[in-house]
Amino acid sequence: MTTITGYNASPPSDDGSQTEANKVKWSTITGKIGDPLNDFLSAFHEDQTGSLNSTGSADAYLLTSNVGYTAIADIPLISFKANFLNTGAATIDIDGLGAKTIKKNHDRDLDADDIEVGQIVVLSYNVTDDTFEMVSNTAGSSAGATGGGADLVFFENDQVVTTDYTITDGKNAGSFGAITINSGVTVTIGAGEVWTII
Repeated sequence: MTTITGYNASPPSDDGSQTEANKVKWSTITGKIGDPLNDFLSAFHEDQTGSLNSTGSADAYLLTSNVGYTAIADIPLISFKANFLNTGAATIDIDGLGAKTIKKNHDRDLDADDIEVGQIVVLSYNVTDDTFEMVSNTAGSSAGATGGGADLVFFENDQVVTTDYTITDGKNAGSFGAITINSGVTVTIGAGEVWTII
């Protein structure tokens, strides 16, 4: 990938100091080498539209970008269509730069079924934690009320807790019940936190 620094799309000014032999029409230059910034922006845009399809399996997503990144820290945001359902904590390797853990809610590993087949997943690279944070909703999350039309009056949740869960520090949780917690599964409620089941 070409690194662009100090790019200026305007032709150089001629202050009279250039010799005739060194003068070249700007349109000839851009016609021969193209417009690297425009090419990069076009590829970057394509990486954000959900047009990329992941490959890989067993909770290890593989992705080839249009940009062709050469450093993981250069990937500010990327989206892709998932090719498999995750079964737990998952990683993604973009452009062969090495597998990085995908987190949700900043620092939590993915739970089973957080990413569905065909789901558009949006990730942002967290330089400090060296992980990708999922900024799109997980497949099992409810983003808000739903309804039969514009009447968004129903909040829905599952009825069975199948995976260990810890309520986020400093938060309370609510569910509509009855709720069943599977054998061997733990819901952790920290000091000063509340889980209300209505």
